[in-house]
Amino acid sequence: MTAGDVKGVLKKAVLHISAVIKGILFTGFSIQILMGIYWMGCHYLQVQDFAEADSVLYLWIFRLTGENPQIMFLVQLLFAFYAAYRFVDLLCFRSGGSCPGYRKLYVVWGSLAILTFPFAMQCHLALQPFSLMGSLFLLTLSFFYEMIVCPQGFPGGKKGLRRKAGFLTAAVLCAGFMTILSGVADRQEEEPECSLASAMASRMAWPDLWSDFEYWPEDLREIAGDVVWQASLSADNMKILFAALEERAGREAAGEYCRQIAEIGWRYHSSDIIHRICWDMLGYTMTPFVFRQQMEGVLFDSYTGSNYEAMQMHMPVYTKRYVEYSCWWFGCCLVLAVGLAILHIFTVRRLSDKRSVLAGGVCILAAGVLVTALAMRGAGRMDYRYTIAVNELWLLWALRQMCGGAGISRGKAESAGSEPICAAEAGGQSEV
Repeated sequence: MTAGDVKGVLKKAVLHISAVIKGILFTGFSIQILMGIYWMGCHYLQVQDFAEADSVLYLWIFRLTGENPQIMFLVQLLFAFYAAYRFVDLLCFRSGGSCPGYRKLYVVWGSLAILTFPFAMQCHLALQPFSLMGSLFLLTLSFFYEMIVCPQGFPGGKKGLRRKAGFLTAAVLCAGFMTILSGVADRQEEEPECSLASAMASRMAWPDLWSDFEYWPEDLREIAGDVVWQASLSADNMKILFAALEERAGREAAGEYCRQIAEIGWRYHSSDIIHRICWDMLGYTMTPFVFRQQMEGVLFDSYTGSNYEAMQMHMPVYTKRYVEYSCWWFGCCLVLAVGLAILHIFTVRRLSDKRSVLAGGVCILAAGVLVTALAMRGAGRMDYRYTIAVNELWLLWALRQMCGGAGISRGKAESAGSEPICAAEAGGQSEV
């Protein structure tokens, strides 16, 4: 057997393994889609037990629907589907032009896989701004991605610059609306718990507040001694401490006291603080990986327990199976996607071009900034609803691997015509 024969056998083996992996991915995502659609159908007429949203913009949008929860749910589901559809289409079929029927079906199927991610589905059927915020985050990244990669090519001159400026403007507007929906702009600057110093104190001092009390300066202990124990019981109770400091010492002195509290906490618990920050960031970035530990209270305090309690209120048994399967599948699909990415090195002619790498880097940077900001706002406040879109990026990457991973460049796409990209196009064979 010659070297060429060996290469041919290896290539066929790699293609066969790729087809098997893609089949498993298709089956796994399809099960999640069916489970998610059933959960959605059973909960569409229900309202989860959350406090009223503190976002003025969200409440205004809700009033536009006549304060009808079902209409609001429909708006959130349609908007989430559109954001997922646009990103899947952009990420998996970058060659531009009209897509054949099977491509459209794949994009619809992939969008449903994103939509039925359980933690995202919970937000879509809740009267909270997190669904719209996640959709706007995906749209922001998709506009930046398209501006950088320009899958259909930009015309030269001023026309091309105007088109790029249009994508940039759309991305900035989406990011702005997402920020407003978060309620940041609605919070009064006078609130002591909204300052940078109080955030650092919460991040560095809680939950070791009570044990650090003996190291505090004498004047600080006299001012806040009667509220420290209550503040140490819950991360949300830190606002009691901050309010007491500002009321008794003034705003400027309260900020200085918060800095002292943060410094003392870092001095005696720096390794524990780093450990908690890392777990918070992992929880925001890959919620399914730490969900079970959060529910058992093993790792750190978070809002996961209360969120999940609201989610399973009407169908506890089925919700448990739906969430457990999706968490298990999240890990499995990433492992399979990594395997496909490795196999693509042997089956595709070229890796991603520089623009695709740059666009992917922008997505990673944006997700990293969001996760870091959320993790540093305070200890014990991890809430997966803020980063459902960050978790969905992993699923989008897995969907991209099913369509050839690196994709094809514009020039190659134009010369290839209707050459198959996805394994489904050629009876399970990857592009070669």
